Amino acid sequence: MEASYDFSDAKRGAVRPAKGMVSVTLFLEGDVHAATQEGLGLQAVINRTLRAAIAQAAAERAGV
Repeated sequence: MEASYDFSDAKRGAVRPAKGMVSVTLFLEGDVHAATQEGLGLQAVINRTLRAAIAQAAAERAGV
């Protein structure tokens, strides 16, 4: 550990998430939340499920 640190260029405020990510608040029913606790991360499960639903909706709109 350093004896002192230079914070002259530091900025106040919360740390921003990685580029391309958005923070959202989401309420899940208990059984859905419990199912996501069995190994896969909640964020991964939600992203995968939403991407599949978006792709399906796009295919339906395109008439595929």
